[in-house]
Amino acid sequence: MNDNNVSYTMASSKWRRSGFVEVVSIHGTPIASFPLSFLVSCGDNTWQYIHYAVNLVIEVDPHHAGDIVNAEDLPVNPQDAPIAGEFRYVEQGTSTKFLAAGEFLMPWNRQSQRHYPCART
Repeated sequence: MNDNNVSYTMASSKWRRSGFVEVVSIHGTPIASFPLSFLVSCGDNTWQYIHYAVNLVIEVDPHHAGDIVNAEDLPVNPQDAPIAGEFRYVEQGTSTKFLAAGEFLMPWNRQSQRHYPCART
């Protein structure tokens, strides 16, 4: 075995049986996926954390504030604990044409071999 190789258990394998919070654009473009069990264990189980993470992986338009909304187009409460399901990121007064940074934080592909970091705001 080569001593230069580093291996570790991927977060996606640890949380694969968890429900997921899926965030998409108003056009249905995947933005981020958050395992519920990760959110519960990371110390910041709020919509505020999800909003923070989403803003890290998209190009935010400072003139059009963005919200995460539920199926009824109502903004989620930033202090509430997230629930599993699909939610949309909506920028006010625009068609939400943003640039995504790819698999930077929370990859959409649940089988991805990326790490799910936990940031506190």
